[in-house]
Amino acid sequence: MANQGQGQRAMLEYGGSTSERKQFMVNNEFMSDVVFVVGQQKERIYAHKLFLITASEYFYAMFNGSFKESTAEAIVVEDVEPKIFLEILRFVYCGKVDLTFDNIHEIYIHSRKYMLMELLSMASNFLEKSIESENVLKIFTQNRFYGFQFVDEKCLRLIRNNPLLYFNHEDFGLIDYESLRLIFESKRINCTDDQLMGALDVWEKSHKDKDNIDKLKAIIKNYKRRYDCDKLRLFGPSSCSEPNDFGFSITSDTIVHMFGIGVFIKSVAKVISIEVKIWENDVEIGCDLFEYENENFLTVDVANLFFEEIVLRPHDRYKISLNITPTSEPFTIQNPKIHHDRIKMSISNVLYGRCDSSYSAIAQLHCKERPSKGVSHPSCPSITSHRMDSQNLIKMLSVVEQSPFTLDPPNGLRYDTPFAKRQESLINNQFQSDVTFLVGEKRTPIYSHKLLLIVASEYFNAMFNGNFRESQSAEIEVSDVEPEIFLEILRFIYCGKVRLTIENVLEIYVHAQKYMLNELRRRTIRFLEKHIDSDNVLKIFAQNRLYEFSFINDKCLTLIRKNPLTYFHHEDFYALDRKSLEIIFSSKKINCTDEQLFQALRDWKKINESEYVNELQAAISAKRSYNCSKLRFFGNMSMAGHTELKFSIDYTHSLAFFGIGVFIKSTDSVVSIEVEISENLEILGRHRFDYENRDHSAVNVANLFFEELTLKPDEWYTIAIKFSPTQGDCFTITNPQICHDKLRLYFDNNYSTIRSVVSHFYCDEVKK
Repeated sequence: MANQGQGQRAMLEYGGSTSERKQFMVNNEFMSDVVFVVGQQKERIYAHKLFLITASEYFYAMFNGSFKESTAEAIVVEDVEPKIFLEILRFVYCGKVDLTFDNIHEIYIHSRKYMLMELLSMASNFLEKSIESENVLKIFTQNRFYGFQFVDEKCLRLIRNNPLLYFNHEDFGLIDYESLRLIFESKRINCTDDQLMGALDVWEKSHKDKDNIDKLKAIIKNYKRRYDCDKLRLFGPSSCSEPNDFGFSITSDTIVHMFGIGVFIKSVAKVISIEVKIWENDVEIGCDLFEYENENFLTVDVANLFFEEIVLRPHDRYKISLNITPTSEPFTIQNPKIHHDRIKMSISNVLYGRCDSSYSAIAQLHCKERPSKGVSHPSCPSITSHRMDSQNLIKMLSVVEQSPFTLDPPNGLRYDTPFAKRQESLINNQFQSDVTFLVGEKRTPIYSHKLLLIVASEYFNAMFNGNFRESQSAEIEVSDVEPEIFLEILRFIYCGKVRLTIENVLEIYVHAQKYMLNELRRRTIRFLEKHIDSDNVLKIFAQNRLYEFSFINDKCLTLIRKNPLTYFHHEDFYALDRKSLEIIFSSKKINCTDEQLFQALRDWKKINESEYVNELQAAISAKRSYNCSKLRFFGNMSMAGHTELKFSIDYTHSLAFFGIGVFIKSTDSVVSIEVEISENLEILGRHRFDYENRDHSAVNVANLFFEELTLKPDEWYTIAIKFSPTQGDCFTITNPQICHDKLRLYFDNNYSTIRSVVSHFYCDEVKK
């Protein structure tokens, strides 16, 4: 309800949104500093000057000019009913309004009075979205009062497109002179001048003003106009054969809207009657009788005959039959065809009876095309929520009378800018300010407004309305935040905006928690979830040591543990603090080996002198597993020379590829392994590993991890492996296979037998 406060001192509840709390302040005595006595009932309605002044230059002048209202305890408003005034206030407080056909007239009048341009724009949008064929004439006529340009444009588009439908509508006789004049002055309309005259005859029965009727007749006679559609001509050799019924079907995927036809006429009669019947799949869908005044007796003429719009759908069968009296000399086109880039048509009389040739007395179709795919249909208009259209507002400004207060107020509020901009201009603005914050080490003064702070935050409500010294103080010291961050907090409180960056998001999150701004806290979380990526994850992870927010740690560690070797080589890795490094090294699952962790520690230590190296080494030595799946190869084992492994994956997703396992059977203590991975002919990665071979007597598996690669379905990949010292026969799997419910690997059999030293892949599917 618009009057949720019910005129009583109702306290705010902070479970919902700031917008809901602003709505709750409508007609709420809590913090009210002005009372309106409204309507004949003299109902008392409580309001808040700050909201009113921000929204309306009218109220700015009322409360800051030399008017008695600026000092009055109660302001009498007799020319509006309370329920309308409350709707106006609801818009002023939270930008919402319940527009209906019952209240739009009064809301429009008082929007103009109070100079609420955005509300006028909402009214225009409401009417525009409400327009449909059944009410277009009624809304078009009503709009003579409102003068909304977009409403007129939409109404006239519908009327000009299918005028004969509306000329026969029950509302047509009710439209006023100005509305009919706009229709008749149309440069393009889908009817003839005779049909316009016929429409005027119908309208004249309900309107007796002869001067207006004469003016409309002159407009019909003197204005040059065209049809509001295209002309689809029929081509073919001319003939004097009797015409057949014109049978056709649209064979392209195009919906065609037909408004009329052109018919060949060769007659000496002054008036010719033409009956047109149209069938769709053997069902009659149109029947019209035309009286054509024949002014050309010597040659063939074309009679343009317009009727109510008919929609021709692809692949349905249509037939047009003509009955011309008195009988005229036949002139037809034999086996007609059309030529159009998008509309394709099958024309054949055999659709409606046997005939060797088709003879058409139809010269052209008056129509428009509309693609049948992706057609948008107008949805039912909402009357509870409207967003402002900036273009509409610009046009609206030309409709509303100029303000008598043309001077920009000295408070920085510019009333020629949108409402949201004015709200933002109140930030750190002394105008109407009733509290000053001294922010940061330099105690920078920042001006604010208690009403907005209290509506947004339970923290500030307690501060200013509780038993705290701040409730009585004009200046409040805030030392734990820099001015730039505090101003962003205020920006969110005042207008729901905030400029989040990777550099400031964590500190804003901290103060959103402090000031109990749950909406802002959720927005920072969404920002982090969206913007944490491989380039900034280490920086954000390190910054979080100040706060230790678990959701940030989880997000960062998910990325780092998945692809650690990429981050171990990132420049931000060397700037990590010991605690951040310890958290990473203590991971129970991570896609690298202990040796790679030790190497990362050695690289980090070159730049960071630390007495905690032993603790970090102990963290690395803890038991862990890999943070991915193991895709094992199966097949017969043999000692033989190994081959390259060339393969392709068949799967619904790409694979994130982190490493491989390689069979080692060697008497050497250290075996160097070079791994080259390529996609088609492009090398994706070349890696060298030194494997410590601790057991010379058995077959070992060297787990080799590298930076993440993405393997795409249906691409060919090659893994080539070289050993140093060079090994003779290796332990291999012959013609390897995998066992997986959904994933398939296909191996390229360039060799008579594939012998793989790769025992398994470390991988995971890439989520879409």
